[in-house]
Amino acid sequence: MTTTTDTSTPPAAGQSRDSHLTPAMRQYARFKRQHPDCVLFFRMGDFYEMFNEDAKLVHRVLGLTLTQRTEGVPMAGVPHHAVETYLRRMIEAGYRVAVCDQIQDPKEAKGIVDRAVTRVVTPGTLVDETLLDESTPNQLAAIQFIEPGDNAAAVAAVAELSTGTFSLHTLPAGRVVDELTRIGPSELLYAETADGAVPPRIEAIATATKVALTARPAWTFRLTEARDCLKEHYQVATLVGFGLTEEDPTLGPAGALLRYLQETQASPAAG
Repeated sequence: MTTTTDTSTPPAAGQSRDSHLTPAMRQYARFKRQHPDCVLFFRMGDFYEMFNEDAKLVHRVLGLTLTQRTEGVPMAGVPHHAVETYLRRMIEAGYRVAVCDQIQDPKEAKGIVDRAVTRVVTPGTLVDETLLDESTPNQLAAIQFIEPGDNAAAVAAVAELSTGTFSLHTLPAGRVVDELTRIGPSELLYAETADGAVPPRIEAIATATKVALTARPAWTFRLTEARDCLKEHYQVATLVGFGLTEEDPTLGPAGALLRYLQETQASPAAG
């Protein structure tokens, strides 16, 4: 996934790294640092603008004209009224997009307009009807293998945002790919490795099912953290009411999936 590379001259001692930027570009840089694994669609007037490496990426993927905001700063943009079409194309190409909107009337702004990331759009978290195929459920899944070996059993959590369904699954050894193909998720979360490489078992799933992969911090899959996340979200002291024991292996992917949804569907914070 793309990230913006800072190739500017390092700031002098006591000087902010963004001090040479305009207020709007400092705001852009701050949101980009908050969402480094996303292409940032940044609302400026009647357009959503992309800058730097994001601009080069959408130029390649969407065929947008590449211009410059200032010398040495690539820029590309899409009309705000057509943004859903471009979002669909980015998601279909396998990218994540953070949409940063103006949350203040520019006429009322005293200085820079307040903006916020109002949604993070990923293959498995689409809920907008304009981006979905009505005939196919759009499901997000998280997986965790519970045994060593290429043909090991696994556990998975699956959510469908438009209907609010949330289910847990045990995937038998030797049938993990078949079961995931049957479930048909659009996006699959897995525990990030120390070297950042995709584990061979996960790569094999992606090759067979064509699902979009998203690495997540390994700690989010740990039983203790996952269990605490679920209890806090559902405001319960025990998960017995859901038919789960404290050591149920499906809690790992369930907690990881829930944390991902909390991040991507969080209420926007102005900046």
